[in-house]
Amino acid sequence: DSWATMHLGTVAASTASDYSRTLVVLKEELGDVRLDQLTKSRCSAVASCFITNRSPNYAHKTIQRMQQVLAWGVDEGLLPSPSPAARIKKPRPVSQRQPRILNAEERQRFLDCTPEYGRPLMMFYMYMGVRRMEGLGAQWRCWETAADGGGRYRVEHQLEYGGTLKRLKSHHSRRILPMPVFLAEALEEHRATCPATELGLMFPTAEGTPVHPSNFHARVFAPIVAKAKLDGLTLHHFRHGFGSHLARVASPYDLCRALGHADPGFTYKRYCSEIPMDEAAVAERLTEIMGRPVVAIGDETRAGSICRRTRTAAGSELTSGA
Repeated sequence: DSWATMHLGTVAASTASDYSRTLVVLKEELGDVRLDQLTKSRCSAVASCFITNRSPNYAHKTIQRMQQVLAWGVDEGLLPSPSPAARIKKPRPVSQRQPRILNAEERQRFLDCTPEYGRPLMMFYMYMGVRRMEGLGAQWRCWETAADGGGRYRVEHQLEYGGTLKRLKSHHSRRILPMPVFLAEALEEHRATCPATELGLMFPTAEGTPVHPSNFHARVFAPIVAKAKLDGLTLHHFRHGFGSHLARVASPYDLCRALGHADPGFTYKRYCSEIPMDEAAVAERLTEIMGRPVVAIGDETRAGSICRRTRTAAGSELTSGA
């Protein structure tokens, strides 16, 4: 327990909580056994039990954590290398359920059911596509207004569970997002009544303290979802909706940058849900971008015309097509 506790102290609180639960499960399954007595067959039997009796996602995560915990044992010299769980095959995790992408009417219904004090934050999630902890950690100093009334927001930090701010670790995550005019106007009104905080947070509690994520979900988000009758909606679905709609008007690289990803392929695969193609709009847009060809046929020059070959009794001849 001592070396495991030592390693858990080096990871985030949420990760440490996950691994602590895994340690409890492993103790129940492995029983009172010394680490140097663990064998590959015993670890495989525990993994088979998870695969048989649990969901693929649960088994995958638990086996993955078991492998990491035993890898820590190898690092401490308590187990030989490789660890007995190193080569255990994990079940393939199943795809998560399809995210719920709200249409305009559903978005309006959600905002109508949102208390006034929480509406600016919900709009921030909807129309900026930020992650949960990025939204709760938003700061006034990162918002730059523009002459047209809009502006842009620099995503630089996220809120930690302890109430502190942590700088985003990758330069891809640190990004600049354009802000719609109507959202900027809502934030200006919100700023007038927002409690001052030591961290300069845009969305603190009424007492001026950072919002706890669990309290936010239980006391704010979940009641709004229930009142709006949008079953299955999660906060992360706003991010999916942002990405799906932005994909229709932005290039793959602009979309990737807006969501804070490094790989455009991952962005399209993970966040761009199926939206029916507007064929007429796509064709019109392509024409605007690529232009209409000018084809000369005999004495005529017609924009967008083609040559087609028609067969007559006398043979074949070229005629201009419409």
